[in-house]
Parts: sequence; C-alpha cells; structure tokens
Amino acid sequence: MGFVELKCARCVFTLRNKKGVLVGILDLYVDDGLLFGDVQDEFYIATKGRLLAIFKITKVNDLSKDHD
Repeated sequence: MGFVELKCARCVFTLRNKKGVLVGILDLYVDDGLLFGDVQDEFYIATKGRLLAIFKITKVNDLSKDHD
C-alpha cells in the first residue's frame, strides 16, 4: 500500500505521496491502530479507502471535523 516502517519504532509506518511528501502516519499495536493523514491528499484518501475495504475496522473517528 505504500507504507514504510520506521526503523526506530517498528510499529509506526509512514506514507508518502508520489512527490515524496509525508501524507500519512499509521501506528499499530496488536489489534489497535491510529491513522493520521492529510485529508486533502488524493493518495492518502485512496490508501485509507483501501485499508477500510481490506480490514475490519470497528470504529473510525474523523478528527478533521468539529466534534462536541
């Protein structure tokens, strides 16, 4: 999918677009995960969509929207 594992933190993966710009960070621990990214970047949006289609994600919070 394009994620690259960090050597200093084996559970953290970075995602860069075709220009080499960091557009996403994925942090995994056992069966939990956090995905952060640029919600305006097409590559990030497409990759997030593939993750949601492949893996059973039980809860998704979108922090880019206002929450009360």
